[in-house]
Amino acid sequence: MSDPTNASSFVEIASYATSSTWTERVVDFNSYVGSGVYVALKFVGTSTYQGVYVDDITIEALPSCLEPTLQTVSNKNSVGADLGWTSPDSFFDIFIQSAATPAPDGLTTPTADNVSGNSYTWADGSPATPYYWWVRTDCDAGGGAGVSTWTGPNSFTTLLCDPVDQCNYTFRMTDAYGDGWNGNTMAVKQGGITVQTLAHTTTGTAPVDVLVGLCDGNGFELFWNTGGTYPEEVGIEILDAFGNSIYYRGPGSGAQNTSLYTGTTNCTPPACAKPTAQIVSDINVSGADLSWTSSTSFLISIL
Repeated sequence: MSDPTNASSFVEIASYATSSTWTERVVDFNSYVGSGVYVALKFVGTSTYQGVYVDDITIEALPSCLEPTLQTVSNKNSVGADLGWTSPDSFFDIFIQSAATPAPDGLTTPTADNVSGNSYTWADGSPATPYYWWVRTDCDAGGGAGVSTWTGPNSFTTLLCDPVDQCNYTFRMTDAYGDGWNGNTMAVKQGGITVQTLAHTTTGTAPVDVLVGLCDGNGFELFWNTGGTYPEEVGIEILDAFGNSIYYRGPGSGAQNTSLYTGTTNCTPPACAKPTAQIVSDINVSGADLSWTSSTSFLISIL
């Protein structure tokens, strides 16, 4: 803008949607042809009581080798993940380590050198381990000069096991009042890491099921986190991979910041499956017709 006291002199160079996490943006002023000498930021809200945080603004001459932006992580497994970034260039260096510090510098030997394209599949990690990674543009490899500064760190945690070695357990959430858990959350943990955070936000008293993939033969824990109100309304049930209820905690019992259940994941189907779909019909003064679904013989107990 040309006059910091006159909002009408603001000229938009670029616009971005806000995010709930810190996001780096690089703005190129080469396209600006006006006479303004002031750099300004304008936030356009959509309702009252909104705001935006901005930090670490750097204005510098356009480097000969631009650093990548917008790191992403996808397709995590027990030994790595697919890493991605945004850049108009062609070749990149990747550095990965199991700690956030020390950050790489110009003398650091990359984990992967001269990677072609905007993605890289890394598979040299260990299960259930946090990793931090950086990426830089390798302009030398692309026919230019030098390398960019490092972008990062971005972090991820490898899985305890690959999805093929998992089975789904059902975590059935209920709320006695019908307005959700009011900020209460529970963590499903396995191998020392949280594999799923349970948060019931649905209106109504009907149960809400969440399927969580757990590693076969490994212990797991359900932990009730601190935070939220009306904990006496919160209910939870765990069903194993075959639909059997293995834990139930009704509303009004238990407490926040406690371990509710520990057990071992079992993905092996039982040798003798229980019947399903029980039906009672033709009730009379001396009895009734009982039926069910199954493919084997039965022992019936009536109390």
